[in-house]
Amino acid sequence: MIRILHNTNQDYCLLVSYLHLVDKDFGIPLSQKQNLETYATKLLDKGIVTVVIENDEIVSCIGFYCNDVDNGIAYVSMLSTLSKTRGKGYAKLLIGEMIELCKKKRFKSIISSSINPVAISLYKSVGYEEIKKEIVDNKECVTLEYML
Repeated sequence: MIRILHNTNQDYCLLVSYLHLVDKDFGIPLSQKQNLETYATKLLDKGIVTVVIENDEIVSCIGFYCNDVDNGIAYVSMLSTLSKTRGKGYAKLLIGEMIELCKKKRFKSIISSSINPVAISLYKSVGYEEIKKEIVDNKECVTLEYML
């Protein structure tokens, strides 16, 4: 089941639990960048978090910000899927949901950055174009843009 998380205690707890599960799946763990509880609060308060839930647990998640209304640019903050449920197309499904939501809000583009080659390929497969490469923490970071 796909749903958008809301800024409630129940959804906050769900998101924090998920973030702890996937923290080390990122090339640079999320917890090295910020406190996971604070990050969950920020995503739920200022962003949009769309998830796939199986058996009352988040198995895939995309968190993004649709608040740069002046420029019409949305930004993906995180995209991940639990290792045990990868290969089912959940991340691609969530990207599609995000694109549709951004179109409804009349945004112009969506920016995503990643050091993960699998994620970069996924973004490109749905129509993102590479716009920049840079070195971040000794890793190549690719920034991509999806034009709406």
